Amino acid sequence: MNASISMGVSAHNPLQALARLLPTGTPFPITKPPKRHEKAANGLQLVLGSDGNITAYHNANPVAWIVAGYHHSKETGLRCEFVDVAYRRQTRNGINMETADFDTLPEAVSFINAAFGGAV
Repeated sequence: MNASISMGVSAHNPLQALARLLPTGTPFPITKPPKRHEKAANGLQLVLGSDGNITAYHNANPVAWIVAGYHHSKETGLRCEFVDVAYRRQTRNGINMETADFDTLPEAVSFINAAFGGAV
């Protein structure tokens, strides 16, 4: 099953969908894929996947997935675009998969920074 289609990501070009959610003139906050011996000082790194989605790594472990999402109303015909973040959260009894929605990509990146330790 193709998760990007079932989750409502634009099938044409997910990277363009994410780029539309950046303020004009904002650089795309992506780095090259992590190597086992390289990591940021805070251990957090964003990596653009071949499918146009972004994976956030903390100390070389994947901790969040960022995708461009949308809702298309059948009643009004209006389309709402947003950024979805799926991330893991440690609890007393284990690990949960959580989600959060944001209007822009920088807001999503700021959330991941706050949740997993520092600036990217």
